Amino acid sequence: MVERGEARDVNHARRMIRDRLGMKNDPDTKHLDRTPASSLPAESKRSLRVKSSSVGRLIGTGGANIKNLQQEARKVDPHVQIDIREDRKDKEVHEVTVTGTKEATEFVVEAIKGRLKEAILAVI
Repeated sequence: MVERGEARDVNHARRMIRDRLGMKNDPDTKHLDRTPASSLPAESKRSLRVKSSSVGRLIGTGGANIKNLQQEARKVDPHVQIDIREDRKDKEVHEVTVTGTKEATEFVVEAIKGRLKEAILAVI
């Protein structure tokens, strides 16, 4: 694997990979971090349950709305992620998960709530 970018970004990516692989607290991989964890912003995760019939308004034509929302959110946190998935149990619901700094996740959640007021079933 080739790592490029600022040390902070590379270390953030390494932590995310270890976390996804279940190696979050593995002492054998701690040496990979060169930036103290305290210098990285804390990660926050928020989810919204949205009526499936309204997801198209969130995404927009050709994904324009969601791309614009991501661009705006990345001004706050360049690593913010917005994931939209159909609920496995209830096809009438989609779950929108936002991961990033607390500021970025709050920005995205508020923007979605503003756009889809009547379609929000729950904010988790």
